[in-house]
Amino acid sequence: MFRRGLVPFVVLFFILLFPVERLHASPNRATIRVGIFQNRPIVYQDSQGVPQGLYVDLVGEIAKLEGWDIEFVPGTWANCLERVKAGEIDLLTSIAYTKERDRQMDYSRENVLTMWGQVYVRSNLEIETILDLNGRKIAILKDGINGINFMALCKKFNLDCKFVAVDSYTKVFELVASGTTDAGVSNNIHGYALEKDFKIQRSPILFNPFSLLFAVPEGMHHNLLSAIDKHLAEWKQNRTSFYYTTLDRWFGVRSRETILPQWVIILLGITGGITILAFGWMRVLKLQVKTRTRELQASNEQLQRETTERKQAQAQLIQLEKMKALDTLSAGIAHELNNPLMGMLNFVQYCIKNTSSDDRKYEVLKDTEDATQRCIDIVRNLLAFSRMGDKESYEKQSCGVLIDQALKLISYRTEGVLIEHCISEDTPEIPMKANGIRQVFLNLLTNALDAMENEEKKEIRITERREGEYVRITIADSGCGIPAEDTGKVLDPFFTTKGPTKGTGLGLSVSRTIVEEHGGMIRCESEPGEGSEFTILLPIESEARDE
Repeated sequence: MFRRGLVPFVVLFFILLFPVERLHASPNRATIRVGIFQNRPIVYQDSQGVPQGLYVDLVGEIAKLEGWDIEFVPGTWANCLERVKAGEIDLLTSIAYTKERDRQMDYSRENVLTMWGQVYVRSNLEIETILDLNGRKIAILKDGINGINFMALCKKFNLDCKFVAVDSYTKVFELVASGTTDAGVSNNIHGYALEKDFKIQRSPILFNPFSLLFAVPEGMHHNLLSAIDKHLAEWKQNRTSFYYTTLDRWFGVRSRETILPQWVIILLGITGGITILAFGWMRVLKLQVKTRTRELQASNEQLQRETTERKQAQAQLIQLEKMKALDTLSAGIAHELNNPLMGMLNFVQYCIKNTSSDDRKYEVLKDTEDATQRCIDIVRNLLAFSRMGDKESYEKQSCGVLIDQALKLISYRTEGVLIEHCISEDTPEIPMKANGIRQVFLNLLTNALDAMENEEKKEIRITERREGEYVRITIADSGCGIPAEDTGKVLDPFFTTKGPTKGTGLGLSVSRTIVEEHGGMIRCESEPGEGSEFTILLPIESEARDE
């Protein structure tokens, strides 16, 4: 009696332990492996791992009617897609048709649901049109139809978007909500179900309506598709059928094959067409505006350059007039000083001649003679400087002699400066206008002294040697150097790295002009903190001659 009463409890225990969906009613019943993934509320697993959703209910009902046993095989969308292609599952739910997929699987004919793509964005991001997504990072479902369609749409509009493919729509929304991506692509139904759980917002961007079907491996299980199509077609004829009541359960609406009213689909199509035309027109206008803006910017830059060049030319003319006045003044002063100084020199030399070398006055007279001679040399150099703009013919000269003359002019500044002057034995004299080349050397040596003004190490190295058909002269200093961005501009007119009261920016520009008039070239190499080196190449046989 006790054993007979225990039997029902044992049966109930095994029923609870092994769910019905995994039991075979008999050895003759077919077990259908059905691929499912997270696409709530269409198909998904709940928090307890139990399959749920519209497709799960439809498959379950058809299985009862057909006598199938169902084994749900969960995975990511990409997993399910690969499994049905490989024949590892018998039936795949919630799939859209594409030509590429059709090569590896067969589809049901009856539409289960019509959906479309929906773009979601971060809550603080203002996105109105697809053009606003240019340059943005967008999350999509790996191998999902919405992601495929949206990438193709972006390509049509020439948008440069970075796409991040993930395994589930939930992960898409997580990336958008966390700010990892700017936007995410989902289907509209899954988006409506999940959007309240994330800090994201639905954008106005809708695209590509599509039908959801069933699929089986290519050339296999056509009996499954036939059974599914038969039941769906019958259900759609009766508005109180299992199909419509299931739609009501999951979406709270009744529809004929779709949860979207027909007038909405037509409106979406018209809106999409108008939007595409508007986008195209806006893009044309944008390109025209950019082109016109570039033209105006180019005209403005040209006008600014011309204005700057005109101002520089005016400033250069003023400076040249000042230099001409200074030349005249220097010549006048030199002529006025020269005669008295020559008289002083003759008188001192007369006194030396009539004074014994043992006399204490003799040393004083000798010092006076040296000082007077230096003054005469300075006056002579001033006279030479004042004649630099005069008409002058080419004559063969030694660069070394001109350098020595320039050094004498600035000898009052060279105390404490180590100057090395090396001349190669094969360095020839070359045809030149001596006053002009002397001015070049004077400018370079003056700049070298200015650069070393605040440096502990003060050295100037001057070398002269023959280099092919040229004489090469280098003047290097141990000064502060020139920034890399300014090295190419130091020879330009009015450019200077000195303070506003220490330079006009004309010295090196004039020097380049003089050297180029001689058929030569000048260049600068420098590094901040390492000093500067100026190189001059002058032709041994100059092509430039006075007419």
